Amino acid sequence: MCCMDSREIVHFDDSRADYCLEVAAEDCGIVIFGASGDLTRRKLVPALFQLYRRSLLPEHFFVLGCARAQLSQDDFRDIFRKAMSMEGSYVEHLEDFLRRFFYIGFDYASPE
Repeated sequence: MCCMDSREIVHFDDSRADYCLEVAAEDCGIVIFGASGDLTRRKLVPALFQLYRRSLLPEHFFVLGCARAQLSQDDFRDIFRKAMSMEGSYVEHLEDFLRRFFYIGFDYASPE
């Protein structure tokens, strides 16, 4: 039996009961390099959204996207809004999720 810290167990999957507890993360920031790319749009952000919907991301978190493309904060969020178009109650969750997204465009080769 392992010791649990003070973090709350959010979801317990019975099929993995012997080896997997899902625990909400502590407050954090997530930095994604190459954030304007296909992998981020198709895989990373949808996976983060699923964690968010299941309350496995902390209440206080942010996602900082970094890439060479020059995008505004709204343009960056629109990439995911369009890629993850959905209906019903998830739309409200998606907007709350995306308001935590920020973007910095820069040249990786530049020392500044």
